[in-house]
Amino acid sequence: MLSEISGAIGAPTMAANGNPAVLVIEEDPTLLRSLTAFLQAHRISVATACNGSKGLELFRRMSPAVVLTDLVDNGVGTIAQMRRERSEVKIIAMSGGGRIGRLGLLEIAKAVGADATLKKPFGVWDLAATICGMLEFPRQDRGASIG
Repeated sequence: MLSEISGAIGAPTMAANGNPAVLVIEEDPTLLRSLTAFLQAHRISVATACNGSKGLELFRRMSPAVVLTDLVDNGVGTIAQMRRERSEVKIIAMSGGGRIGRLGLLEIAKAVGADATLKKPFGVWDLAATICGMLEFPRQDRGASIG
């Protein structure tokens, strides 16, 4: 789902109303719908992908201001590729806490270029604070929730 996206490739995409665009990559359809609804309720335009390869396709077409990506389905590789292609895009990695050897996936995601991480399950206000910090605008009231 891509709502009201406009902008030049290379510059962060803004919606027609001037609000930022966020690309959400998540394989769980229920969580993807919840994240999308929460972000849209806060006037953030959202594009969604169910895996890393589809996420990379959208990333290349829309140039989002922020990417929120799960680490399943080669999420670490997706982050590394996005970082190589566009270093200015803010990337937030989310994971339930898997490990590769002694390192957690979130630690690895930070090492390859994620700007921030969220450990699932996370609260909506942790998500809001993280995204607002990336976009540099103030959080709205605490009336919405995911779920």
